[in-house]
Amino acid sequence: MNSSDTLLKKYLSTCSFIFIVILGIAGCSTQDSNYIPVNLKGLNVYLFDENRAPNGDKFAGYIECSYLSREDGLSKARALAYQEAKRLGFDVSNGRYYIICTATADSSCVTKVR
Repeated sequence: MNSSDTLLKKYLSTCSFIFIVILGIAGCSTQDSNYIPVNLKGLNVYLFDENRAPNGDKFAGYIECSYLSREDGLSKARALAYQEAKRLGFDVSNGRYYIICTATADSSCVTKVR
C-alpha cells in the first residue's frame, strides 16, 4: 500500500465520519419547520367558545394521518372543527374556535398547529 492509498483511505474515513455526524444532527430534529412531528399518528381537534367559558371547551374528534399525509389530515381536521362547531352552536364568525394538536404514540398534543 503506497502513501496515496493511505491518504485516500484517511480522506474517505474522515468524509464518512463527517457525513454520519451531519446525519445524526439532522436526525435529532423530531419535527419540521411547521412544528409537525415526523412520527405523527394523527390530529386531535378541540373546539372552544369564549362566550361559554369555563365550559366552552369540547373535544371534536380525531383525524388519523401520518407525516406524509399531514396536509390532507389538516384539511379534514379543519372541516371537522367547522362541522362540529356549527352543529353545537359555537360562534364560528371570528375563525378562532378550534385548536388542532398533533398526536404521536407518546402524546395526544405534541404541538398545536392551529
